[in-house]
Amino acid sequence: MRRVICTTGTSILTNQKRAVGFVRGTKLSIALLYTSHEEYERDLPNHTVVEFEKRLREFLPWTVPVEESTPPTEMPDEWEELKAANAGLTRRIANLEEIIRRYEQQEAETLFQMQHLEQQVTELTKQVEQWRLQAEGLIREKEGLEANNRSLQQEMENLRRALAEAKPPWWRKLLGLPAC
Repeated sequence: MRRVICTTGTSILTNQKRAVGFVRGTKLSIALLYTSHEEYERDLPNHTVVEFEKRLREFLPWTVPVEESTPPTEMPDEWEELKAANAGLTRRIANLEEIIRRYEQQEAETLFQMQHLEQQVTELTKQVEQWRLQAEGLIREKEGLEANNRSLQQEMENLRRALAEAKPPWWRKLLGLPAC
């Protein structure tokens, strides 16, 4: 079981004294807020991370409050510069998120293509193996036919010799007379 992350602070959490959350990837999800330490100690043992993971879709990303902050009176120019830089950073973040989204989409497409190519390689490897086995069978069949052909040629040679010996005057041989 994972531990729940606990933190204290008042800068972001306004009047809250304790915040309970958990980290998944690069995101911190704040699950509970407590106004007092005593309430936090009393209630926290009743909760686990698993309980919040089941309700993960209910969590919303934190956004910067839209209320206008009042600039410090001692440095108003720097305040305006910082506000402009912050607005530029927001646009930059949006651009980077779009680049990341496109990269992830391209990565998914590449991964799909790689899986398709791996499947084709597997199928072609199987086909090559079948052709190799078929070629080996044909080679054995050819060797058998060649051996059969040699034996038939030998038999034909024997029959030719027997035929040559049996040509007329075969009856002379039969009667024991000399051949002409």
